[in-house]
Amino acid sequence: MDPTAFLARYNPIAVYHFTDYLNMPSIRKYGILSQNELCEQLVGVYRFGGNDQSRNLDSNKGLWDYAHLCFTGHHPMAYITQKDGRIDTLTYIKIKPEILLCPGIMGCSTVANKHGAEILPIDQILDRINFEVIYAPRPDFKDPEYDKGRRAEILVPKGVAPQYILNF
Repeated sequence: MDPTAFLARYNPIAVYHFTDYLNMPSIRKYGILSQNELCEQLVGVYRFGGNDQSRNLDSNKGLWDYAHLCFTGHHPMAYITQKDGRIDTLTYIKIKPEILLCPGIMGCSTVANKHGAEILPIDQILDRINFEVIYAPRPDFKDPEYDKGRRAEILVPKGVAPQYILNF
């Protein structure tokens, strides 16, 4: 599905990125940056959500050049990062859904660094997620299609510029 058609059909209020609240000052200044951009620009991060294993998987799959977003405000990895103590004060950042129209946006219908996960252009991923379930007026959180959709990722090359962030 073309991202323009997706936006017109579902009219999502936002897409999301989760992080620790302590990272908000640098996000306000620089936006949400990929791992590669964080390193190149020498931007300090107080708390990384990923552990060594997930960062190695990201690196091996070429995902260091992308900022990771999700379609819902409750990605399963957020719970795990909090439980493991990698994030103390969980914060979901709302991003203008028009980010999907930017050049080079990729996606994955599951957690992107998972073994066997396909990284494809966003228009190909949008066809693989049941948004009728995700954006239902009263979503059934126990529906396997909902769980699948909340694991899906949006991959933004280099990162998300501050002007796309809604909740500053």
